[in-house]
Amino acid sequence: MCSLYPIKVLEVKSVIHAKEFLRLSQKMLHGRLDMLKTEYVNAVRRLGEEAKSLRISALRTALKSSDDLQDELRDDVIGT
Repeated sequence: MCSLYPIKVLEVKSVIHAKEFLRLSQKMLHGRLDMLKTEYVNAVRRLGEEAKSLRISALRTALKSSDDLQDELRDDVIGT
């Protein structure tokens, strides 16, 4: 069997060492996964905020250009 990566066999002194290696490996993987989850949630929140901002800007532009609204009402809605 041909492999792109050399295979290294892990040798441990005892079952206890093997269990400790697996425990530490799992702990490290959980830590990295938690970091990735946090990055993902932050990215989704940021995208949501950007979409909200763009939508509000579009609505304000539409309200500003609308001739159907009274000036006073339009100013109250837009907040200017």
